[in-house]
Amino acid sequence: MASPELQPVRNRLAWALLHASRLKEQIDAWAVDALAVDKTMDPNTGRILHRARITKDPPVDVSLGLSDSLHQARAALDNMVGVLRGGATATSGYPIARSAATFDAQAASKLAGVPRWAVAIIRRIQPFSTDGWLWAGDALIRLHDLAIADRHRALLLRAGVIDLDEVYVGTAEGASNNFSLSPDMRIMTLETSDPDASPHFGATVHVTEDALRYVDFPFYPVAWEVAMNSITAVKAVIDLIEQAAAGQVTALDEVQAEQGGGT
Repeated sequence: MASPELQPVRNRLAWALLHASRLKEQIDAWAVDALAVDKTMDPNTGRILHRARITKDPPVDVSLGLSDSLHQARAALDNMVGVLRGGATATSGYPIARSAATFDAQAASKLAGVPRWAVAIIRRIQPFSTDGWLWAGDALIRLHDLAIADRHRALLLRAGVIDLDEVYVGTAEGASNNFSLSPDMRIMTLETSDPDASPHFGATVHVTEDALRYVDFPFYPVAWEVAMNSITAVKAVIDLIEQAAAGQVTALDEVQAEQGGGT
């Protein structure tokens, strides 16, 4: 079996990664002075309140960077299908579906001409997967839906939020602490009994609620993580296609029969 020439596809995914890296740099630069923190005492309880507030919205380049990363990652999958079938057509493309029935209906036209062993791999890495590839299928459906939302609903990002990964506090032993987040995620408050507490807050950028209406996110939707999860999943698909084409299919038992049959 001749291995498909997927370097152009990898080049496109590398471009998506470049946009994601720039996105991270832009967010980090914005976050340096995006928070204002004040300290007060609640006169009724005597407890200390530390409040971190977002003081400015992220630059528009952050949203455009995420948009570019999503676009290139999604396009890499469609490009790969064109390579696998020996050329793209007006109907060819990489189907991503929430159910096996929907996938099979789309695959009839989108994957026409793609080798059966490759179709089997593409079918396995879907959000309806029942094995260890489910994580990649979930990431791909989010990529697919967000890329559509971005094309039709303009910018995906509108505000900064407190970065929960950067939130922590050093207090004396036995002190009681309580963190709370405002509904708009722009203010985080630490209420503590320790007057010498030293909290740390962090700002980041997340995907808007408008975009999330179309996507099921089981994780905190930090913009950079959304981009990286998408890129990681697309890379997993490309790697698996190349491994199967080279006969390295030990992790894909049911694909062996399809590969052996060829087209």
